[in-house]
Amino acid sequence: MDKKKHSLGFKILMIFLIILGITVISVGGWLFSVMGGLNQEHTTEEIVLGEGKKQALIIYQPSNNKTTTNVIMELAQQLEAQEYRVIINYPSKELTYDLDRFDLIAFGTPVYMGKISSQLKSYISNQSIENKSILLFATGMNLDQQEELKQMADWFDNSNQIDTLKVGKADPALMKWFLEQSRQNWEEHKDAGYIVIHDASESKLDVITGATMK
Repeated sequence: MDKKKHSLGFKILMIFLIILGITVISVGGWLFSVMGGLNQEHTTEEIVLGEGKKQALIIYQPSNNKTTTNVIMELAQQLEAQEYRVIINYPSKELTYDLDRFDLIAFGTPVYMGKISSQLKSYISNQSIENKSILLFATGMNLDQQEELKQMADWFDNSNQIDTLKVGKADPALMKWFLEQSRQNWEEHKDAGYIVIHDASESKLDVITGATMK
C-alpha cells in the first residue's frame, strides 16, 4: 500500500513538474518574441497620406498586435484631414529624411514590461532635432504608468516643443483632442521649448517649460 501511495505521489509530482516546465518555456518564448519585436529593425516601408502644404513625418516601431500601427494611422488620418502631407515609416539607419523640412514630427513605440524601442531611440539619437513641434506616443496596457513618456522626452533638445500621450488603443475622439491640445500649446509657447504629458484617462496635463523632464 505504501509503495502504491509513493508511486502515485511520484507520478503527481512528475506531472506537476512537466506542466510547470511547459509553462515556463511558453512564457519564456512569449517574452523572447515580444522583446525581440520591440527592438527588431524593420525594412523601411514608406506610406504617404494627403497632399497638403504642411509636412508631417511619423516614425514608429510597430507592436506585435498592431495596436501601435492603428494608433499611428489614426493620427495620420487626423493630420491628413487638417491639410498635412503625412509620411509614415519605421525607424532605420537607412532613412535619409531631412527633418528640418517637416512642420511636425511624431514618434511612437509600444511598451512591454516598462521597456520602449531601442530602434526608435537609436534613430532619434542619430538625428539633429532642434526647435521642432514633436508628438510622442507610447502604447500599452497601464495608462497610469507614464515613465516611458518621460524617458522618450529626455532624448530631445530643450528647444523642442514636445507633447506626449500614452494610449491603449486607437481612439479618434482622443486623438482629435490631443491634436487640439498640442496646437494650443504650440501657439502659447512659440518662443520656448516645453514638455507636456497628456493624461488620456483623466485629461490632466503636467507641464514643464524650458527644461527636459528628469
